[in-house]
Amino acid sequence: MFQRIWSDKDEIKLLQGMVEFLEEKKLRPMANVGAFKDFLHKKSVRFGFLANESQIYNKMRKMKVKFTNGCETGRIWRKPHDQKVAELSHVLWGGDGKTSKTPDGAGKVAADLPESPVEFEDGDWASVSSQLQLSSTGLEQKVLRIGMGMIGSSEIEELKEKWRQLRMSELQVDNDRAMLVNHQATLIMDGYRRADRRCRK
Repeated sequence: MFQRIWSDKDEIKLLQGMVEFLEEKKLRPMANVGAFKDFLHKKSVRFGFLANESQIYNKMRKMKVKFTNGCETGRIWRKPHDQKVAELSHVLWGGDGKTSKTPDGAGKVAADLPESPVEFEDGDWASVSSQLQLSSTGLEQKVLRIGMGMIGSSEIEELKEKWRQLRMSELQVDNDRAMLVNHQATLIMDGYRRADRRCRK
């Protein structure tokens, strides 16, 4: 049976830590997970379990996706915990002009600071190849990276899947090329061996 790792209190602690990190360090927690984890340690922020960097990053990513989807669908946050999560999330991620609602109308949209590109689980940026292509048009890398942070979560997921498929295709091409090179090398070696045998006769 699935057991929830992050408690409600843990979620609030994490979001509050993210807000403080953003305000004090002027850095995005999701793009600086190691520094953010050290920041939490120095602030004596403790969760109900020993969270590693991967768990912290994945939790932040999931909470952002949940909040963003809630904004897009106009979700009403009814539970006190969900209302608190929504209010802190607004500070971190705004709402691109849209806002989900709480019963009392709380939770105004804060200015949304551009987020760094979403990261693949294997560590590759979803935008690397596209940025290299777009940079040839004269756009600066910084502009492109900020722009990636403005893409909606659903579009990001679609991009990630397309990049995954492309990388699989590239791997297949590399594999086919290696097999072809090996086959060609074998034919060449066979040719030399035949020539060597003829010379010895």
